[in-house]
Amino acid sequence: LGARARLPIINLAIPALKMLNQDARGKFLDTVAAIIKMDGRYTLFEFTLLTLLQDHLSATAQKADKARYFKYADVQAELRILFTVLARAGTSSLDHVHKTFQHVMDTFSKVTGDQVPVKSCTVQNLSAALTKLGALSPLLKQSVITACADCVLHDGMVQPAEAELLQAIAVSLDCPMPPLV
Repeated sequence: LGARARLPIINLAIPALKMLNQDARGKFLDTVAAIIKMDGRYTLFEFTLLTLLQDHLSATAQKADKARYFKYADVQAELRILFTVLARAGTSSLDHVHKTFQHVMDTFSKVTGDQVPVKSCTVQNLSAALTKLGALSPLLKQSVITACADCVLHDGMVQPAEAELLQAIAVSLDCPMPPLV
């Protein structure tokens, strides 16, 4: 069905998977994680899939973290990682990536740092950044997710990878998914 069908299929499957008992859910999550690790690569789609499944099916699913950060200055490095990865997910044009990144980062800092180098745009770094951003106060989280949606919509098109990543970000930050239409 193609990349555009992946996210709707995942969202359709989650309610049925929630009907499993907690032990079966744990085994299912372990199996998905093992399959993802088999080829030694961890793609953005695999990250999105595992993030969404863990958020809905794990034993700690939907338990909000306590806010520990109340200023964007405390999470500047994490915002740079997040917005660099998200800007790169929508295009291969380095010029467009730079413009999108600058546009979004201007919202959060008077001194906009550079994008994160490509070699640092790993799923592991993104996951760590989202973990720290998950400890932002709720009002700050909402601004971050709105900026992510702006990043996705900056070129006027929503690519499947961008929509998938945005949903994973929304789940990680425990924020509602912003409308993209």
